[in-house]
Amino acid sequence: MRHLFTLSLLFLLRLTAYSQCCPYVQPVQVLPANPQPNDIIRLVFRAATPGGGHKISSDFVRVADTLRFTACYFSGMTAVVQSYSDTVTAGALPIGNYTIQFEARVSYRDAQQCSNDQRNSVSTVMQVATRPLATRPSTTNWTVYPVPATGRQLQLQSPAQEPLQSIRLLDISGRECYAHPTADLAQASSLLQLQLPALPAGTYTLRVQLANGTVKSQRVVLQ
Repeated sequence: MRHLFTLSLLFLLRLTAYSQCCPYVQPVQVLPANPQPNDIIRLVFRAATPGGGHKISSDFVRVADTLRFTACYFSGMTAVVQSYSDTVTAGALPIGNYTIQFEARVSYRDAQQCSNDQRNSVSTVMQVATRPLATRPSTTNWTVYPVPATGRQLQLQSPAQEPLQSIRLLDISGRECYAHPTADLAQASSLLQLQLPALPAGTYTLRVQLANGTVKSQRVVLQ
């Protein structure tokens, strides 16, 4: 009986600790970034749960000009962040503005069916318009992949024509775990290969400082 009470107490404390956080969701990525009517549009949805687990279900629907992706994940009792990435093909869409909604739900009580204990959501607006390729604005997004990283190599896609001063990887305490060689930054292209040392699994922050002093930060999950 005491053992059962302890497990129940730990479960309740865990729900309280994550009441404002979970599941973690990232902004929706649209591929290509500035779609035209003939483009096959793909949408990338990313989420993470704090206690390992797995994805239970997902559903993607389009209603008029709204694209909605709903996913449910089971989060277990292990203190390991589990990341998920779903790429959905929306196909070619007519010219217009579209709302993309991503709702992520997390289940703590049932590993097979969504008990919907908590939820988090994010939305964005996508425009499909006709414009010459040459006039498409260059992307301002910073992308780190693969997500999650299962090896020791990361790839950093950065906007063109933004000179870099430093790239560092920090753990959750702010301690530096990796610094990219500065000699490589002077001749770096928009795609950088980062060879990491052997690091424990967990969540890290990739901090990029530009030559003009601007600092960009991106969360990175290593498995």
